[in-house]
Amino acid sequence: MHDHAGAHCIMKILKGTLVEKVYEWPTSEHSKEPLKIKRERTYQRDEVTYMSDDIGLHSVGNPDSDRFAFSLHRMCELRS
Repeated sequence: MHDHAGAHCIMKILKGTLVEKVYEWPTSEHSKEPLKIKRERTYQRDEVTYMSDDIGLHSVGNPDSDRFAFSLHRMCELRS
């Protein structure tokens, strides 16, 4: 699970299947409560998704231990 340090990220699935879980930010820096899942989606080959810190934290994982999955991530910072 991670944030994007203020950057924006586009992820494209190149092979296999990946599951993305998006979490709400913790209510405080020292909170010991488990993070709440906002959404969980499964992406297949050639699908694209977008992530930023405004949306929350996320994790990406391969649900199929018998098959490889590959993705391409393009991160960028928006300048004002």
